Amino acid sequence: FTLEYHIPYFALRESKVLLRDTRMKLGGKPLRESWKLPSLSNQLNPTASIVDVPCLYEAQMSVVVTGRCHWVWVAYGFFDTYFEGEDMVAWYDRMDVGGGRTDPLAAGLIAADRPIWTPREYFFKVLEIRINQVLREWYGIFHWIEKEVKQTHHVFPQWPNDSKTKQKVREFSMWNAQMVKLLRQLISGLSDIVAAWDQFRRKEIGYFLYDGEPPTASSSLKSSLAAVDKTFSDLQAPLRKFEYLRQELCENVSYDLVSKPVALYHQLISRNSEIRLLKFMAPWTGVTLTCSLVTTPLPKAPEYVALSYHWGKQTNQVTIRLNNFDVKVTTNLYEALLRLRAEGVQYVWADALCINQQDFDERSFQVARMGAIFQKACQVAAWLGAEPRVSEEMRLLQCSTSYVALDQYPNITSPAMFDELLSRPYWGRVWVIQEVALASDVVVYFGRFKISWDEFVSRCGLRVESTTLSPDPSDDSARGIVTLLQFRRDNLADRPISFPEALYKSRSSLSTDPRDKLFAILGLSFNGKNFIPEPNYMTSAGEIFTEFTTALIKSRGILDYIYLKSTSRKDSNKMPSWVPDWADLDDAVARRQFDYIIQTRSRDPEYNQFELKNTISISETELRATGMVVDTVEGLGRIFVGGRGVEAPTIAKSQSKARLDLVLEGAGTVYETITGVGLLSERAYDDKDQYYADLDGSWSDDQTGEHERLPRHELDTTPELLALIDAWLAINSSFNIGGRDLRYWWKMLNLRGSRIGDVPRIENHFYNSIQCGMRLLATEKGHLGWIHPQAREGDRIVRIFGCGQHVVLRATQNRYRLVGDAILSGVEISNQKYKGFKIENLRIF
Repeated sequence: FTLEYHIPYFALRESKVLLRDTRMKLGGKPLRESWKLPSLSNQLNPTASIVDVPCLYEAQMSVVVTGRCHWVWVAYGFFDTYFEGEDMVAWYDRMDVGGGRTDPLAAGLIAADRPIWTPREYFFKVLEIRINQVLREWYGIFHWIEKEVKQTHHVFPQWPNDSKTKQKVREFSMWNAQMVKLLRQLISGLSDIVAAWDQFRRKEIGYFLYDGEPPTASSSLKSSLAAVDKTFSDLQAPLRKFEYLRQELCENVSYDLVSKPVALYHQLISRNSEIRLLKFMAPWTGVTLTCSLVTTPLPKAPEYVALSYHWGKQTNQVTIRLNNFDVKVTTNLYEALLRLRAEGVQYVWADALCINQQDFDERSFQVARMGAIFQKACQVAAWLGAEPRVSEEMRLLQCSTSYVALDQYPNITSPAMFDELLSRPYWGRVWVIQEVALASDVVVYFGRFKISWDEFVSRCGLRVESTTLSPDPSDDSARGIVTLLQFRRDNLADRPISFPEALYKSRSSLSTDPRDKLFAILGLSFNGKNFIPEPNYMTSAGEIFTEFTTALIKSRGILDYIYLKSTSRKDSNKMPSWVPDWADLDDAVARRQFDYIIQTRSRDPEYNQFELKNTISISETELRATGMVVDTVEGLGRIFVGGRGVEAPTIAKSQSKARLDLVLEGAGTVYETITGVGLLSERAYDDKDQYYADLDGSWSDDQTGEHERLPRHELDTTPELLALIDAWLAINSSFNIGGRDLRYWWKMLNLRGSRIGDVPRIENHFYNSIQCGMRLLATEKGHLGWIHPQAREGDRIVRIFGCGQHVVLRATQNRYRLVGDAILSGVEISNQKYKGFKIENLRIF
């Protein structure tokens, strides 16, 4: 026979830090989850003392009694103790109950030396004790939440009347949404426990009352059964109290950025795939806009238009009537809705109004459906705002008619007009990519004009055609639509895109919420859910980025993503240094790194040569990797930004002299460095490079050190390019190699290159190296190369197994912070190169 029960529950504990379950599921997630509880009462009450952080831990207790008969049996107990040590067997062994040992399965309340012999009686006695423990845990959670709600409501202002108070209202709205989500989770878990006992009592409890149990056990068994039944009945009380608190919080009227009351919304049922649609109501003309919200399952939704637009400034607002409420919306949204109403559209989906932006739980599951929402729409309306007044033909049309379909006027191809439309902030939004790329039919609206998507792209063709396949077009005004065209063409061609590739292509797109840089492209890739199963606005951007980076490393088999770091990235306790800021990867440094990882590293057949599972581990915010320190930063150049040389923030200003006579193999290494061999992913080493690599250091007998400004060669080179190179050499004048300054080496390269007509090639390579935003590097061992602009003298250059580039680490006690990457000229990353170096376990936080 086997008797068993399994009771999941939650435990609330207050501590300095959140504890994690170190047991892992196959997917790499903890076996049990844990959370810091949303608390506002202390920070809103200036007199409150600082206390430990309240944390909620998922837990379970299981007991199994099994044997051959009533006299030969054994009992097993399984209890989660990762968040505390109170339930360990050793703790019970130290207890003394009447001079004997205690039974750990029964929480020390039964004397082990005076056992209960009958298995059914023992089983229910242990259940009686343990279910009371569960009841206490649930009441502890309820009392904390009740106290938190009362304290927060007591100190919190009800209505915003200044900017500081409005910020507090936003914080309160977020707290309110987080607490509602927590209560839903608690109610669901507790309801399942109560329902399971109710089913057992109705169907299976008879087995324990009859079926040949020894008569001596009957009275005590029935007593335990009654006690257990009462405790499960008592669990109804916290369940009702949780539901009451949830309703109280849901009835709170607070305001978000567009001053939209929570009372507008009724809860959507996620499992039914419900969405809301705006329905236009009378009057059908004029400036008054009246709408209602209609809830419908997405598969059964009526024909609707999905609105793709830029929210616009929150300071420019207009009042509309929605479900008999006065609701403020941005002017841009208001004008877009007026335009669609004029088109005769009946139903519209617009995220600002159709999603309760204050309910982070709803926002999470609705955002996960946005791809499906835009796919199912009968039309996606891309609203660009007011019409541009730059075309004479447009002025004539404005005078002659109210609303115009430009498809009927093929002669309107004004370059100035379309350039102005392409420069609008709409194209920079990351959400626009999904909204347009997945749509079956797109119509572009601006003011009183509309034009089909294909016709719009065709008339913009002279400005985007040459750059549609380039990830970084030189025309900034066209970058947004170029990115969007790439995704739309891939979707129409059914070409699968991986999540890292989608992130790479969309890196220049913007989002107000940094988390949306990831959430907005989930629907564009075939494997996005492998990295981020569901959007979660209850979790901070730092936590989202950390979880995503961890999943990315484990799934891709390479560590290179850890050095993705823009120039402006600042150290913060909100995010580990080895986690990229995925919302800020569009400067020159990060673009070069990302290019290398996607274009070279991910396609390298040897990229997974190291078994990462044996060389890395990730715990909380710490990455442990295997590698070796190969060199130390000694000399640093300056970067060229905005027409002047600057030091990166917090970087030492001294510049040591690189010593050519240590390991540099003549002037060829200087040439490789300044022309970007190894720095630029597209910079292939060829026969002409060999011409320079074969040189030694004796290019010239000129020992005066006096060098003229760069000459203008007969070969075609732009003055702007030469001016930037000259300026860069000027700000790095103190950086000497082998006793010579950089201008000397540059002059020698030009003289040598002019003999074979190679000067423009050298100049362009050098220009591209400067534009990467990296700093010139000289190491303690005499190597030359390039390094991340945030590097400092004394930083370690490290070879980490699993990385295709050298990594720069900064020692902090017995751990490291990751600074960026480094390229050492003429130094290959290989095991053979570093044979004999000491392999270390590196702790990076």
